[in-house]
Amino acid sequence: MSTALMESSPAFVDINNPAKLAPLASEKGSASLSLRLLLAVFKKANEIVRRADGTLNRRLADLLEYKVPSSEVPDERGVSSKDVVINTHTGLWVRVFLPPASSPKGNNVLAKMDNKSEASSDATDRKRRVIFYIHGGGFAVMAADVASYDQFCRRLCRRSEAVIISVNYRRSPEHRFPVAHDDCHAALEWLEGFKGNVFKPHKLDLSQCVLMGDSAGANIVHHAGAMWGARKASTHPQTLRVTAHVLLFPFFGGEERTPTELRMQNKALLVNVENADWHWRAYLPHGSNRDHPACNVVGPNAPDLSSLQLPRSLVTIAEFDILKDWQLRYAQGLGRASKPVRLLYYTGGVHCFHLMGDKKLGSRFMSDILAFIDDGEGKQSLHSIVTSVK
Repeated sequence: MSTALMESSPAFVDINNPAKLAPLASEKGSASLSLRLLLAVFKKANEIVRRADGTLNRRLADLLEYKVPSSEVPDERGVSSKDVVINTHTGLWVRVFLPPASSPKGNNVLAKMDNKSEASSDATDRKRRVIFYIHGGGFAVMAADVASYDQFCRRLCRRSEAVIISVNYRRSPEHRFPVAHDDCHAALEWLEGFKGNVFKPHKLDLSQCVLMGDSAGANIVHHAGAMWGARKASTHPQTLRVTAHVLLFPFFGGEERTPTELRMQNKALLVNVENADWHWRAYLPHGSNRDHPACNVVGPNAPDLSSLQLPRSLVTIAEFDILKDWQLRYAQGLGRASKPVRLLYYTGGVHCFHLMGDKKLGSRFMSDILAFIDDGEGKQSLHSIVTSVK
């Protein structure tokens, strides 16, 4: 989907136009009963594993998370996966998803070739984009091998025809800031210097990598991406370039209680003030408050966004997400800092609905993400699209 097609959305708005952003300041509809029941189960599970003293019942948390093994045998859509340990000292590993070894999408020349074996050979010689995926879970729970993340990364791999690297970073409260952020940065370093056959038969295009994550993972996208952009070319020749950030319902916050937090604190779905605060206490350095720059990325203690080397960014927001004021502030901050940014707002959506089996929103959501990625560096303008799917 081209920029022109995206901009033809009837809900296309400027992120700095208060009138156009007014819908974000209220919740007019309601989530379905089935979804609310599912979210209640997730929320209860999170309450059970969290302890008041700031520790977490890791054994129980892992037991409650349905995990699936990787499989080098391609699934029915041709996607295979494998787990790779990239740091034996820390235990950091990634799950790699490989698309079918076929012609990349849109390759009309190959499609018209009569010699199938020649077309197949040529296709494997072409380089694939790499998308790093960073899972959410408040820095404390979830993992790259949890079924919902495995399934989403498979869909992303299939639809994008890119190689997906899902990072299994170390979690809090056992590992506090900046461990998760550093682990994801280390994954970028690992790929840049990688020598091996993990990605065969594909070759990688390291000139157009994407960092994508949801919730806490989206928070990491911002910070790890900024760390990567800050590397000096003189000491770190950049063969791996990050050309886009995709922040799905990012987990940001601050000491202030925003209007949405106050309005939704007694009716929030999945994420509420209490569990968000617990996760920040479990991850931030001891003695820190939520205005720590890892949490409040537009706050007084954070570096000015204009000083950071950030690529174009996509930020997604859902109607029933208690964090949406912080997410909007981030998108607007990028705009004020002259950083290319797009904002997608999903009417009827909840925090991380892409993992909840919501077919109506999920299909549109994936198409929107891929449209942004495929749009190409340098074509984005400073505006947003509000997507209303009912």
